[in-house]
Amino acid sequence: MRRYKRKGGSSSAPVQQLKTNIGSEPTITNSVSGSFSNIKRYYNDIITYVKTNFLLVLVGCIIIIFYMYLLSTDPVTQEDLDSNIEKIKCDSDRGYKGSCPAGKKVSPTIECTNNECTKDECCINEVNCSTYTSTCPTDKPVINRENICETDTCNNTDCCVKNCKSFALCGSTQLLNPANLCEGDDCTVSECCEEKRTCLISDEDSMPFNCEIYGKILKSAAGGIDCLLGGCDDELCCRESERDNPTCESWDCINKRKLASANTRLCSEGEDGNCSQDYCCKD
Repeated sequence: MRRYKRKGGSSSAPVQQLKTNIGSEPTITNSVSGSFSNIKRYYNDIITYVKTNFLLVLVGCIIIIFYMYLLSTDPVTQEDLDSNIEKIKCDSDRGYKGSCPAGKKVSPTIECTNNECTKDECCINEVNCSTYTSTCPTDKPVINRENICETDTCNNTDCCVKNCKSFALCGSTQLLNPANLCEGDDCTVSECCEEKRTCLISDEDSMPFNCEIYGKILKSAAGGIDCLLGGCDDELCCRESERDNPTCESWDCINKRKLASANTRLCSEGEDGNCSQDYCCKD
């Protein structure tokens, strides 16, 4: 008799084979575990190589770092190289050593081409501030037209200076001359102050004013006549000689004594322009 399989039934062998096949296929866990093992193996190989060839690895790392540094910096250009070359100016120690023609001078600002200084390049016109036509700043309001300009074009730095108008440090024996000019940013006593002079002490040598060169004689009481800022002059200090302008010397004081200065006291300087007892004599 034929044996029939049960409806819906199956043999046990195929089922067992399926279970075996399913169990042998790779899983995610197996894959990760394998990758980790590979990485660990590579890491161990690298460590072993480094330890074995430490000096070679060190040199290689240094070279790589050096090249990375070079790549990260700007390349050196010709302009960079030129900027490091010292520029020689015409008036420097290594500059132009020749002489300039009359009316010219060596420029203090011109840089020599290719550091070769020549007369044509370095000699510029020598000008003073008489050519300056601009205005000056309020802190240096005066033009000193005698100043020599640094270049052949004058500017306010060359020409504009302070004067002594606001200077306030002159002593009691000095006079302020507000018209005097100052060289620097601050005025000094020597620039602004002048010694007070009298007709009797008219100069630095303490000598009386020389009236003889004007054909005159010194006035009486010359020591009490203060000279002006411009100095002593003949109008202030001198008088006509005896022939043209008599003095108290010839005045008769009768019962009084003549003043010690009688021989130089001009009658024209007395009251109403005449000699008198009060003017020429003392009790």
